[in-house]
Amino acid sequence: DVIGMQKTYAFSGHRVVGDTAQDYIFNTLQETLGDNRKTQIRHTDANGKVVQGDCTVCNIVEGGGDANAKTEISFEVHVNGKPTVTEATTAPELTATIAAGATVGTTTATATAGTGDTLAYCLRSSALSPNGGAYIFGLTSYTSAAEIKASVGQVLNLFELDANSRVVKFAAHELVTADIK
Repeated sequence: DVIGMQKTYAFSGHRVVGDTAQDYIFNTLQETLGDNRKTQIRHTDANGKVVQGDCTVCNIVEGGGDANAKTEISFEVHVNGKPTVTEATTAPELTATIAAGATVGTTTATATAGTGDTLAYCLRSSALSPNGGAYIFGLTSYTSAAEIKASVGQVLNLFELDANSRVVKFAAHELVTADIK
């Protein structure tokens, strides 16, 4: 029987001075002890599930490696107590109008992204069904009403993405003859 646990995240990489999170860890927390090492964490996985809670930052290491290499870093985040988990939900629908482009073999999608958000798309053989907050790889940035080279039968998956490239809204449309010039 499992009667207790501690969720732990391990991080490693290279020091980037000016990165808000790294500066907080290496300039504020690194030389502190006890309650001063406690903070909060919010982790959104690639599918949009969010885990958040109180935590302690431990085992902070800055330095090491070759003299002419980037500064290596590592640290661990230990969640204190049971974290709050918010399961991912299907992204809300993005309102988009699909029409034939002006150039032969193209289509267009007209949609409005929210403030600070951007549009992106991908063409597939089937519709995706992403969760809100998810990361989708292999997308092409898109400007509303711009031409997209496409063909009948492809599915145009159109996304509204937030500043962190997470899905805010989504629409899928199987292209028919009237959608292609």
